[in-house]
Amino acid sequence: MHKLLSILILILLGSCANYSLLQQKQASVGVVVRCDTGPSSVGSGVIISNKYIVTAKHVLKCKSDIYTVFIKTYSGDTIRVSSDKESKDDVARLFASSYDFRGNIFFSETVSINEKVCAIFANRGYKQSCGEIVKKTKNRLFVDMDVDFGDSGSPVFNVDGQVVGIVVARTYGLVEAIPVQAWRELLITSEPNMFGEWP
Repeated sequence: MHKLLSILILILLGSCANYSLLQQKQASVGVVVRCDTGPSSVGSGVIISNKYIVTAKHVLKCKSDIYTVFIKTYSGDTIRVSSDKESKDDVARLFASSYDFRGNIFFSETVSINEKVCAIFANRGYKQSCGEIVKKTKNRLFVDMDVDFGDSGSPVFNVDGQVVGIVVARTYGLVEAIPVQAWRELLITSEPNMFGEWP
């Protein structure tokens, strides 16, 4: 009886872990920016509410100010989105007027040195990379994990599946991420007017 109970607990724990990873993948999106002139750019982002996504601001850089932004969801939908003029540091907000994301996304502003975190790279088939936070400042987390070109904007999660930051660069062999506390004001959402412009 005890052996059966132990097996059931292990199965339940495994299911929870898989569900947490599934939630993380569902919260992550691929970002494609088609520039009017020059090459397109790619990155990733994370859903922060039913219509909002954040990504790295530099993913949206084009030679001209004319560009079109699309996101691709875990379910395979491709959606055209608007870019918000509001940004914090290297974090920009996107708005999906014709889509309504489901599910709750959780955030944490509390992170510690040596804490294990994982990033989801939506633009690379939702691959995952994990590592430890080796250094942190008010506006940056430095994580010992692998990233590749085009991974900017990818969400970084703690072991509880909460978003703790987004990837913006690789510096001296470490991944540089901007923590939630540095861009939490972007979580306060307001909708644009009928022309897709924010006040």
